[in-house]
Amino acid sequence: MIKKEQMINKGSMSKTVTALLYDNLVEVEFTKVNGDLRKMKCTKAAVHIPDDKLPAGNNINKLNEDVIRVYDVDVGDWRSFRADSIKTFRVV
Repeated sequence: MIKKEQMINKGSMSKTVTALLYDNLVEVEFTKVNGDLRKMKCTKAAVHIPDDKLPAGNNINKLNEDVIRVYDVDVGDWRSFRADSIKTFRVV
């Protein structure tokens, strides 16, 4: 498990987590906007996402780079969280 304190800065945190998400299931623990702590098993890997939930085409939305959009495999839908709210993450 990698703790936020072990990362150099939030930019590298976002890039590290995003890179892992494209090939793996990742358990991310983060603080929600309301202050609650949440663990989520998530991915960006198409192999773990049902066909009807895959993004259509090459439509890349310009989102805040501090926000990471992921597929929550337990909920079965897309969610997002702020990179600077991550407490821990690990590949599962």
